Amino acid sequence: MHPENLISPSEVSFIIQGGVLNTSRELDKEFIFNLNLILKNFPESEIIVSTWKADDVIEDNLMTTYSGVKFLFNDDVGSISKNVDGVKVVSNVNRMLVSSLNGLRCATKKYSIKMRTDSYFYNDNILSWLSDYFLENKFLSVDNVLRQDEYAVFSRHLINCNLFARNPFSQLPFLYHPGDILVAGLTLDVLTFFDIPLADENIFLHCKSMMNACYMRFVPEQYVWVKNLERSVQDFKYSGNFSRNAAEVERSERFYVNNFLPLDSKRLGFVWRKHKEVYFNKGWSSLYQPFDWIGLYSKYICNKNSSYPFIWYLRLLQITLMKLYFFFRTQLLKLPFVRKIAYRLFVKRGS
Repeated sequence: MHPENLISPSEVSFIIQGGVLNTSRELDKEFIFNLNLILKNFPESEIIVSTWKADDVIEDNLMTTYSGVKFLFNDDVGSISKNVDGVKVVSNVNRMLVSSLNGLRCATKKYSIKMRTDSYFYNDNILSWLSDYFLENKFLSVDNVLRQDEYAVFSRHLINCNLFARNPFSQLPFLYHPGDILVAGLTLDVLTFFDIPLADENIFLHCKSMMNACYMRFVPEQYVWVKNLERSVQDFKYSGNFSRNAAEVERSERFYVNNFLPLDSKRLGFVWRKHKEVYFNKGWSSLYQPFDWIGLYSKYICNKNSSYPFIWYLRLLQITLMKLYFFFRTQLLKLPFVRKIAYRLFVKRGS
């Protein structure tokens, strides 16, 4: 019998969005491995794979082999790109939006977990986190989670894998930047998050600060969240990277703490392969950690200061060193030939 204080897997829809083919246009073995793990760990859940059209043989093979899985073979909307200061910048944000939203529209369960085809769960820990919050209204050390109505966009918080939920006081000081790799919560809220207009070339712009340079006015995570805020908050405006002042930082933090609950991959029992294989697990110090959320909650909801764990101070040292590195790197990137080479070698977006 299922415990009363735990959400049943049968109440959850998994929306697995993204490509299922490798570079040779064959069925990706890693995707099959990931899908089999989801089926093993959540056998009672609704599983929806929202991907792109493939040849009939591959589509028929998937639907026959995994008869209990709902497959959506969408028309590929493609990437968007623009030449910015001699650099071709590419984004797959529209692919993510279309595959996520179409999958969520087919979800029939109360709760939904949106993830990617190149990720997997190795246990069912996420059910405990969903249950703590949605059944007991608990999160981490907070026993009764409160919200500020004027900053609440969704009916309840969304659980947000903190890849890549950027901390605006880190070496990558993006505002309005929740992660979009894994988002979980009430199905209607998750659907709302991804139900926004498709992006166009206006997301591209060479934005510069003393410490950073970016070729996007809004990176995908920002675009999704800013569009939600524009729809939900009267007269909300944000001009993009790196528009920043103390009031803007506070507004970004208040909207985050009132709408998202950040958890790291280990707590969730979750693996996103690209983080290890492409990004080499870098960037920990730039992310909102669960203890950051506790700090924001104490500051904005409870109006009191909170103590920080020792690791917070270690991270502060790392951030300081990284800021120095980014400052000197940004100065080098002002040289056009260095900028072109660096973008081709190191930028992973759109790949």
